[in-house]
Amino acid sequence: MSAGRVRVRGRGPFATWSTLRAPLGLAVGLLLLLGAAGPEDAASLGDPVAQDPVPPRVLLLGDTTLGGHFRNAAQALKEEAEVVTSPQGHLHSGALLESLEEVLGEEPWDVVALNVGLSDLMTRDPRSRAIRAMSAAAGGVPVTPLEQYGPQLERLVTRLRATGAQVVWLTTLPLNGTNRRHAVREEDLQRYRAEALERMATQEVPVVDTYQAIVDVLEAEPNLRARPRLHNDTLKSDLSGPLVERLRDLLTR
Repeated sequence: MSAGRVRVRGRGPFATWSTLRAPLGLAVGLLLLLGAAGPEDAASLGDPVAQDPVPPRVLLLGDTTLGGHFRNAAQALKEEAEVVTSPQGHLHSGALLESLEEVLGEEPWDVVALNVGLSDLMTRDPRSRAIRAMSAAAGGVPVTPLEQYGPQLERLVTRLRATGAQVVWLTTLPLNGTNRRHAVREEDLQRYRAEALERMATQEVPVVDTYQAIVDVLEAEPNLRARPRLHNDTLKSDLSGPLVERLRDLLTR
């Protein structure tokens, strides 16, 4: 056999060294690599390039009274999920329904936390197309009548669930009696709260009841004169713990 040739089975009677040098070099290199890397690394050589997992997405919907709690929740979950707060302002159920498609966008959501109510039960001037606060005693009417509020909540929940998201309801926060606006009455707050809780129970939506948590703190204070200041202090404190706990629970399901 002449020098420079090697017999190779399956490649004809002879093959030149030049035709074998590249594949043999590659094979030797792979053997060396496998020997250095170990069997666990060798098994992964054919795997695609690993990519960072896409974090779950959480949408927080509510008015300005929940702004601080939403920021605290977003901070607590920043390493676990993409948390978006939108929109805020004086948000009522009808306005949210009108803007919901824009708010949701095209990306999917894993969990949506929702509250609307305070701006629904607020009484307004019926003579103005714009929403202007007016006390009921002066002829003000609710921004959203109670008989419309419940069905609109159900429409919101249905649309949010259609995205594949899990929905959690946040109760409307209690107002401080000394600071309560003339266009918001305690009896209306209770009626709208009851309506929302009934609708959420019917649709099996979990509830984070921050309202009751604040009321419990206030009722534990025996000095009635101290309650208004305690109320303000409690509203300013970090009340996001139960919300964060619920969101984490839903994200792991």
